[in-house]
Amino acid sequence: MTTHLIHGIHTSDKDNVTATLAPAFRQVLGAENVLVRKYGYALALTTGFTDFLNHRRAEKLSRLIKSGDSIVAHSNGCAIAWILDSEYVEHLDSVILIQPALDSWRTFENTSRVLVLRNDEDDVVGASTLGFCSAWGDMGKVGYTGTLDNVDQWDTKAPPHLLPPYAGHSGIVEDDRRRQLWSMALANWLLNNKE
Repeated sequence: MTTHLIHGIHTSDKDNVTATLAPAFRQVLGAENVLVRKYGYALALTTGFTDFLNHRRAEKLSRLIKSGDSIVAHSNGCAIAWILDSEYVEHLDSVILIQPALDSWRTFENTSRVLVLRNDEDDVVGASTLGFCSAWGDMGKVGYTGTLDNVDQWDTKAPPHLLPPYAGHSGIVEDDRRRQLWSMALANWLLNNKE
């Protein structure tokens, strides 16, 4: 199983949350099993044009992602992961959604296990609900509100496993200690929840 890390909207590698989490995932899952995927610069356009571009990004990534693989995504990367699940990849083993910029009711029907990280201070995804004709929403703020039972949710302000709390959209990488502890916990969640 390969784990693919998909970033959110960013302007430089320094802002790429998933790339900064990758070293711990490689430590737990093996370097050859963790790949950081880049789809390039993306504008924060809260319209159907974002979905159009995300479908194109998902189609390109689908050539690299196989059935049984896992995805770790941040922000807009979560919308791309949803498109991959619903349209392109037959079955995903696990998906971790870090502060997802995705409608809270959207489901991952072709994924065995989903983990949603959310907190009520994620105002970035809260603002994305103002868009129209777009899959963008406030799941990173309010959590998953759908009915499927394949979803675990962690409130990052009151996290499990003695993890240090964080708030906001990219707080998971706010400092080195927090980044290391969270990325190790998420990698172990993937490892312990294989089919």
